[in-house]
Amino acid sequence: EAMASEVADKIQAAEVKEIQTLRDMQVFELVYFPAGSNAPLHAHFVYAQKKDDHGETIIDDDGRVGGWKARFVGNGNEQKEGTYESSYAATASFESFRLICGEATKPGFELMSADVKGAYLLAGLPYDVHLQIPITTDPELEAARLSGKVMLLKKCLYGLVESGYFWSKKFRGHLVELGFKCIDADRGVYCLRRGVHVLYVPTHVDDLFGATNHRPLWDFMIDGLGKHMQFSKNGPAEYHLGMLIKQLKDSGDIFILMPGFGRDMLVRAGMEDCSPSQTPMLEGTSLETGGEEMVSFTMQEYQELVGMLQWYLNAHPDMLVAVRNLGRHSHDPREPHAKALKHALRYVQATLNWGIHFFNDGQGIKLF
Repeated sequence: EAMASEVADKIQAAEVKEIQTLRDMQVFELVYFPAGSNAPLHAHFVYAQKKDDHGETIIDDDGRVGGWKARFVGNGNEQKEGTYESSYAATASFESFRLICGEATKPGFELMSADVKGAYLLAGLPYDVHLQIPITTDPELEAARLSGKVMLLKKCLYGLVESGYFWSKKFRGHLVELGFKCIDADRGVYCLRRGVHVLYVPTHVDDLFGATNHRPLWDFMIDGLGKHMQFSKNGPAEYHLGMLIKQLKDSGDIFILMPGFGRDMLVRAGMEDCSPSQTPMLEGTSLETGGEEMVSFTMQEYQELVGMLQWYLNAHPDMLVAVRNLGRHSHDPREPHAKALKHALRYVQATLNWGIHFFNDGQGIKLF
């Protein structure tokens, strides 16, 4: 389907680039499947449109969607418990992220961000994992597939159950070597102190974010990590995990908005032109179990949209009650729940350019 679309040439170019990255980083070897090993997992390419620093889809001069990226992923859903070491990888909580943003409104603080290139591909696998080679336009891989060969992974790959665990373990080790300490209250947050200077780093896979009152501490971290990995960008935080971040230089006030992510939600729901609502829930709404069969969305669509709303809470904690009520029925959504979901999405339409404003009035951190 992707290769038959009007952007097939862009998608194919992205696929070629991804395969070359895997080769350059020595992620796999082509071998004949050894008898007695765990059955090889299926694998496939996932294609996505790149976003600019404001979360907007990139459009090329020819009017077509540009900035396509391809990612080669293993089907981790086929892995059985006992065939992998662990699936746990600590990431910073919403609450920690907001607390760090509040702390950063103090005089002298600034927010920084950086992206690690091919993060999971940097972590080694201590045991053998084999993948079936999917149909591809790459001559070498296609020849290997037709000859009956499979991929033997030497590094972690996106999609595998254990990849997050091994990457987190590797990354945590590098931070500790640099002198960082993990915060007991949130195992996804690290802190580096040098006298009165401090750097907070809430981790989230390959997206680095930090708040510091001394820029050299951030540079020290990037230089130290740079011995083990490469970064695609590094500088003042402007866009992070779907969140548009603005920090005023004079006052230190911080604004977090998610207009691009919100529009993506509305498009996913087919509601990009819907009428806005002024509240996330109708007054007196009580969502009970059961009701008439849902026709507005499929179960998968309902679950995906509620999941997106949960992430949207990063900039819209005012929707917390509504989203939690919707989430309680994700296992068996009915039409009354779908109608409540639509109402919440109409509130998203009304508040696309709203977000969180952090400021310090000298008497403490404020949040509105």
